[in-house]
Amino acid sequence: MQTGEILRRAFTSFLAIPTGVIAVFVLLAIGTYVFERSEIGWFGPVRAYMQAHVFGDAEATSGLLGTIATGIITMTSITFSLLLLALQQSAGSMTHQVFDQFLRRRLNQVYFGFFIGVTLYSLITLATVSPPFNPVFGASLTLLFVTAALYILLLLIYSTISQMRPTEIIRSIHDHTLAA
Repeated sequence: MQTGEILRRAFTSFLAIPTGVIAVFVLLAIGTYVFERSEIGWFGPVRAYMQAHVFGDAEATSGLLGTIATGIITMTSITFSLLLLALQQSAGSMTHQVFDQFLRRRLNQVYFGFFIGVTLYSLITLATVSPPFNPVFGASLTLLFVTAALYILLLLIYSTISQMRPTEIIRSIHDHTLAA
């Protein structure tokens, strides 16, 4: 199979939604940076308050963002590895369709894109930190996204366990067959 065909199949079956979610996070990181660099009058006092009470200096913000980025990368890689292992075990006892139905589910694709997107958002925001510039708004959004990511991790684990139930697998295969 040629590389172009492999990429086309990957995008049509799985990568389109995660890529879209990741692109939204990258654009949001760029937009946040541009917003914080602009001289918007009402944002000045908000930014000063956040810098005085939450993100004291650029070094502290950099440390926080670095910790968040490495933590989310570690969490994502371990979670994905364990999920693939659990799916492999389930597929071994049932059918290889377990993998297919897991990857076809749009919500799973959104979850994967969200975790990678949060990681990229954190890294892009971290790259903007310098002594004269402290991205307090970007760091605040990063904290919000990480909080959401931890909750979404729980949803991902629950939905994965639910999707590995034999009745769900059979129903998914049935629905996919009828749709074909």
